[in-house]
Amino acid sequence: MAKIQLWAPPKALIEWKTGKDGTRVGERVGRNRSHNWLELFLDLIYVSAAIRVANLVKNDLKSNAQAAVFTGIACWSALFQGWIQHTQFHTRFGYEDYANRSFLLISMLGLVGAAINIPETIPLSAADPNFEQLKDEARGFSASMILLAAGELLLFTSAVCSRWKMRYYAGCLWYAPRILALIIYVVAFFSQPKAAAILLFASAFVQPVIMLAGFGAMVRISKQNLDEGSRRFSFASKIRSGFMPLDIEHVSTRNGELIML
Repeated sequence: MAKIQLWAPPKALIEWKTGKDGTRVGERVGRNRSHNWLELFLDLIYVSAAIRVANLVKNDLKSNAQAAVFTGIACWSALFQGWIQHTQFHTRFGYEDYANRSFLLISMLGLVGAAINIPETIPLSAADPNFEQLKDEARGFSASMILLAAGELLLFTSAVCSRWKMRYYAGCLWYAPRILALIIYVVAFFSQPKAAAILLFASAFVQPVIMLAGFGAMVRISKQNLDEGSRRFSFASKIRSGFMPLDIEHVSTRNGELIML
């Protein structure tokens, strides 16, 4: 049995290889990535979060529908962005060391805390006896999202430290959206519930805009007819050169298991 290291660079599951015609193709270099119990556990946490969001909307649909729907969308959108970032990393890298497992554990604790702190009802006014509970839940949700984003940023940093050519890609499509989200979560932690919901709602839309801008730059540079000398000075081409292929061969089987769950 191989000894587990304290820290080891995350290993790429698929690397780019240049074919005979000059095109880049993804070639497996790591072990086959398969669905595992940890991923299924994470999926179940998201299922529980979806149930709590549904309960929030259902309980207040008649008395306070607008606030309930808005808060539900804000909470779920923030969690969904965390799921996207998780998938961005774990479909590219594998790891077995203690440090990266600890980073994943931090993210999981944040995810569990966020699911627990989704409110089941929205008080109509500050005089409502549930208002103080809502404030605690809003702070708990924001604190949990801080943990989730911090764990993901630590995982990203672990990968970039071992693959320095990824720094431009990771900076635009991983770091920028998550650091911005982290700042928003910290501000939301110190805000009133209504302001916190608005901030979470905003973070869910700002992150995809940043990521789409980075992808747009990659697409633009790929369509330009530039020689390698001029490409070297193009920031967009540096983003593109750091792009890592995804390992998604296991997705169809995992989707089948999710349907059964």
